[in-house]
Amino acid sequence: MRVIRSVVAGTVIGVSVACGSAATAPSPDQLAGTWEGMQTVSRVTGNDCLVDRFSALIGNSGEFTIVMAQSGRTLSAMVGGCRYHGDVTNNLFTLDLDPASCDVTALGLICPDGSTRRDIRTRSNRLAGAVVGVSATGTSTETIDVLAAGTDRVVGAVVEEASFVIRKQ
Repeated sequence: MRVIRSVVAGTVIGVSVACGSAATAPSPDQLAGTWEGMQTVSRVTGNDCLVDRFSALIGNSGEFTIVMAQSGRTLSAMVGGCRYHGDVTNNLFTLDLDPASCDVTALGLICPDGSTRRDIRTRSNRLAGAVVGVSATGTSTETIDVLAAGTDRVVGAVVEEASFVIRKQ
């Protein structure tokens, strides 16, 4: 379960905030810097026997750190050693995982039947949200390919959604 938890923790960075005041657009360098926060797995869907294992993570929270750079509307970030790229418009932003920068793989996971083995590999992760001041909340959607153990043959997929809250340090 620790391997799956690592995959979940790597999904973290996103944002949409709940505040009583109107959202303000970030200044050109407002997103640049280190952001820390918590994320909580909220939903898991898919078409493989590992869905039940991932579903057990719903409600679990984990800490994360994001280091972001910004040049105009263009964003880049590092989360758990993985690169993300995206953009910001007003207070809304998106970040997409650069899969070539990060080999998030787990081998030999066992399905609930006790005998079927699977490997997993992150295909994509999109973080989207909004920022107000130095706080933000949002969502992360990670698609994980499920492979027949020991092969590159995709036999299914799991989609994991999480919500998070981050604060600029």
